[in-house]
Amino acid sequence: MNRQLEFNGSRYIHIGGTWYDRETFIKPPQIICSELDRLTPDLHGRPAVPIRAKVSRKPVSDTPAKPAASFTHERIFPLIANAIRRKYLQLEDYVEHDDIVDELLVDPDARSMILAAREAQGSTATIQAVASNMIAWFSQRITIHKSPYEVKFRRKKIRRAWAYRPIDV
Repeated sequence: MNRQLEFNGSRYIHIGGTWYDRETFIKPPQIICSELDRLTPDLHGRPAVPIRAKVSRKPVSDTPAKPAASFTHERIFPLIANAIRRKYLQLEDYVEHDDIVDELLVDPDARSMILAAREAQGSTATIQAVASNMIAWFSQRITIHKSPYEVKFRRKKIRRAWAYRPIDV
């Protein structure tokens, strides 16, 4: 079960042992992750420690309430899809994860979004790692059948990561 909290005006979701900003899907700084862990109720709904901060227990919708400062699925996913299509035209085969990363980094719009996301996070991660995380979200939304791109691409696992090819080519 994914835990979701609102803290200091931002919404966070806990997936696979890691906290992510609900709007940008970027990991927050460790100090915020520690505070979110401290504020998270246990399996019986009891706070881990007495709560002093205002924490929203409202369910968080799938759609962000306001535009993210760095990137949103709506802005980056079309750029990822276009990168896959461009690379497929060169390779005429499934486009692997690392090839998508490389293609995003040569696209000026995608690259500026990747740099903005890294800066907004205050991260020291490489731009390749930030782009890789964005692609992972693209894949995750397809996996849970919540992406319009599910019907636009075929995919298969290559070296433990999803590779894509357009259906309409």
